Amino acid sequence: MPPAAAVVAGAVLAGVGSFAAGATIFGLSAGLTAVIIGATNLVLGLGASFLAEKPSVDLPNLSSFTARAQNRTQTLRQPITPRRLVYGEARVAGPMIFAESTGNNRFLHLVVALGQGPFEAIDEVWLNADPIFSDDLDSDGLVTAGKYKNKVRIKKYLGEADQVADPDLVDEVASWTAAHRLRGMAYIYLRLEFDRDLFPTSIPNPSAWVKGRKVADVRQGGSPVVWTPNAVLCTRDYMLDQTLGLGAGPDEFDDDQAAAGANVCDEFVTVLDADFTASAVSEADDAIDLDLPRLSLQTGDVVQVSSTDALPAGLQAGINYFAIPVRRRQTDHKDPRIRLAASYADALTGTAVDLTDAGSGTLTVTKKGEPRYALSGVVETDRPPSSIIEEMLTAMGARAVYGSGQWRVLPAAWALPSLSLDENDLRGPIEVQTKITGRDRFNAVKGIFVSPERDGQPDDYPPAVNALYQAADGGRRKFRELSLPFTTRANQAQRLAKIALERHRQEISVTARWSLRCLQVQAGDRVELTNQTYGWDRKVFEVEAWALIFEESDSDAPALLVEMGLRETAAGIFEFDSGLEETRVDLAPDTNLPNPFDVAQPTGIGVFTQITLTAAGDIVRNILVTWMLADDFYVVNGGHYQLRFKKSSATFWQQSWTIDGADNSAQTPPVNLDESYDLEIRSVNHLGITSPYARVFGYVVGSSGAGVTSKVDEGLVSESVTNFVDEGLVSQAVTVTNDEGAIGS
Repeated sequence: MPPAAAVVAGAVLAGVGSFAAGATIFGLSAGLTAVIIGATNLVLGLGASFLAEKPSVDLPNLSSFTARAQNRTQTLRQPITPRRLVYGEARVAGPMIFAESTGNNRFLHLVVALGQGPFEAIDEVWLNADPIFSDDLDSDGLVTAGKYKNKVRIKKYLGEADQVADPDLVDEVASWTAAHRLRGMAYIYLRLEFDRDLFPTSIPNPSAWVKGRKVADVRQGGSPVVWTPNAVLCTRDYMLDQTLGLGAGPDEFDDDQAAAGANVCDEFVTVLDADFTASAVSEADDAIDLDLPRLSLQTGDVVQVSSTDALPAGLQAGINYFAIPVRRRQTDHKDPRIRLAASYADALTGTAVDLTDAGSGTLTVTKKGEPRYALSGVVETDRPPSSIIEEMLTAMGARAVYGSGQWRVLPAAWALPSLSLDENDLRGPIEVQTKITGRDRFNAVKGIFVSPERDGQPDDYPPAVNALYQAADGGRRKFRELSLPFTTRANQAQRLAKIALERHRQEISVTARWSLRCLQVQAGDRVELTNQTYGWDRKVFEVEAWALIFEESDSDAPALLVEMGLRETAAGIFEFDSGLEETRVDLAPDTNLPNPFDVAQPTGIGVFTQITLTAAGDIVRNILVTWMLADDFYVVNGGHYQLRFKKSSATFWQQSWTIDGADNSAQTPPVNLDESYDLEIRSVNHLGITSPYARVFGYVVGSSGAGVTSKVDEGLVSESVTNFVDEGLVSQAVTVTNDEGAIGS
């Protein structure tokens, strides 16, 4: 395992190596010496933690996430702080790395570091709770409108490798020189002019909405480096970062899988319509102002426009556009503002549709959809890489799997099985767990995310609840907390919560050793499993753990095997119909085996007189009873039949005897010629549960059958009965009835 993977594995793989006799791998008793030979899959993400059967705990820790999210917008005044990586869109502050006054304390100069660059953009800057929009700044950075007009100057630097020191700061502050370039660091420089009414108590807290780090898009060959909130690409960037990230090498990442995963993230999902009324249209700025307190639309949201009269020239009704946020907060002089892009790619680059007039009437912008998995948030680089990766994976319900020398990031999405297995592939006992313990089971998921409508602060997302699961748990709602530090859309948060809930409720897990055919799969893949004993016909499981092992025994030659831990899955886990999150049926039926408490009767009963000539010349007669095998797996395999008979004139049945469930005939003890007999037979399954009796009444041994009737329960039908008598083969007609009377002959 390379150093980067070892950093993450740490305690996870500590001690994994050789297993003595009687030890376990994945919790299954080996009974043999087994050695993992270096081909083990390490799994991070929801599959490794959130789905684990353990007491409900927050993932990530709720209190620490809340504190960190709140601190992200607070300027720090301390000498040493960790660097931050910002992905997607986020409101951030950072350490105040410089503060000095000039002009006899008239001006205060502040430099606040925002994160490791280069950033895509620094948009509105906030002083305390007051936003200062980019279009409120002149070419020199001086605020020209609003509360801070002519009192604050703001300069923005994106952290480019070739950036230079701010010339105004160099000119006005002697201690800041041309050598203070802060290359690679995104920051804002603010000059505040003293005003007791504006700043009555202390230095205001600066923060900014930013579009953060640029990343490589492997779908374009890894070049150029672009800005995107794509969850897979952002996670890959952190894992490959050699300075502040995990430090994996370029050849340690499966870029084909990353490209496929990135495409999943960029798929668009439909959401419930959300309407926003425009307060103004600016054709000069190609912008639409919206009449609402805070902007909930984010970059790349799918919207359509409509008007009570004429749309602005350049826009068409019924066409999908993609939002570009410009202003996120309503102030006393400006409303939130967006621009519209013709494609998602244009939205990411900020390329807006050209509006040539403002249109007329009341304009409405309606949100229709959003990217499936966008990632936005801040990485504090003093935390363990494993914790950071797990948090980033929550933005797409993903697993990060290390196997065969490469990382794969697998966002939550349905994929077809790549291998079919059955009993012939097993190389040892199979251990099946059908239920999660009641203590660990939950039927609803709630938590917090980072909400732009809360100015970038934590907020509760709509919970994922399920009445079907709640009823199965005795009617008690049991929540599990799932915090989403890198999710900023409420709809996306609820989709992720629903996926986590559905994965949890697929409770069947399997652990077994398999043939080397399983070298074709690794953790995160899906397989079809057919097993007659458990009633599985190509039932789909996800590989949650995978290891190549070397197994020895005293009597057999050493064997190379694959041990896998599987968990049932289904396509419906990943479906989300416009906010209708409740599942009303089992997405992955546990088995197609019949109900063991509903036992099938034997059918097609036939009764015959059978004669045997003894050595002494005596004739012995028996009744031969035949039937069709019960249409019941648990009777034919491990069950049996019970047969009993009596003279029709008798009150009590003679003692019954059993016949193996795989047989379909039996012979009574000797009977008397011309005597009338009644017979009963029923099925008994492997649990000892019985079917109703099938009955034949009034069978006369050796007669022509005149007047003989047969009665069976449950409408069972018998065909003609043949008697073997002294005179030869005679066929007798039998009238068949059910409880309601004759139904045929």
